[in-house]
Amino acid sequence: MGIKKRETGEDAGLDAAVAYANATIRNLGGIGDIAVADSARARADERAIEEVMARQANQSLKVEMGGTLPTFSLLHGVLSFMDRPIEGDRMGCVILGDAFLKMFYKKKWVEGMPYAPPDCYAIGRTKESLFPHQQVVDAGRAVCLDPAGCMKCENNRFETIEEGRVGKKCKDGRRLAIMIAGTFTDDGAFCMEENPDYYRNGIIGHLKVPITSAIKYSEYVKQVGVAYGGKRPVSSLVTEIAVLTGKQNTIKGAPFEVRFTCLAPLPLNLVMAVQTSIAAAGEQILSPFPELSAGEDAPVPF
Repeated sequence: MGIKKRETGEDAGLDAAVAYANATIRNLGGIGDIAVADSARARADERAIEEVMARQANQSLKVEMGGTLPTFSLLHGVLSFMDRPIEGDRMGCVILGDAFLKMFYKKKWVEGMPYAPPDCYAIGRTKESLFPHQQVVDAGRAVCLDPAGCMKCENNRFETIEEGRVGKKCKDGRRLAIMIAGTFTDDGAFCMEENPDYYRNGIIGHLKVPITSAIKYSEYVKQVGVAYGGKRPVSSLVTEIAVLTGKQNTIKGAPFEVRFTCLAPLPLNLVMAVQTSIAAAGEQILSPFPELSAGEDAPVPF
């Protein structure tokens, strides 16, 4: 799969027009540097406007969503963003951060039931840091009473839970903070976003990965560490996240598989630019599940 430079037809036409104008000016009197300087200032103005628009877009999203974060969904094996399916069930993105999840539901969800946040849950950067979130403790919903935390909780044990299937009453998962890094073309090539301001101010969304595919994510992080000699974290790469179903799904018993593949390393100037978003994601990744108001539909679990 190839990586193409992201370039719109309008930008290409503008570049060609500027080049033609500069060549004409040079032929007339050798003062092409004036046009070059004007073009550079115009581009700087464009970038400044794009940065302002990105900030406004983020602010608008936060207002409309009541402070919650944009969410990617894997419901029924369909990759979507804020309830809109993503073409091809794959995306090229930068994984800005990750966290471990523990989720306990008193009732088993079946098709047609309204969705609800976990009755008890924990979010942490390591498994050892997992304790019931203060939100559920304050609401009196915490079911983990072990002072050693969730990993020692009786609901974290493997046992026969339903229909002869072995599992845990409290489900495992991973939460990823993600920023889209470009688009795929019709021929399968990936066009990477190359504007540094985008990576400083782009929209950050969360993807909740079920345990069957969370293992795949862990394997991917290890593979990246080996491939780059421990010198490149996943946050410095463009990663393809693809949802596979049917015969492409290699996870036995799982309805779908989430596969992680490195598309390309980010150029160093973009690695520097994305640090602002990594810092923001570090705070957001541990945010609580949204509580529901009376009569409000709950978010989709996956």
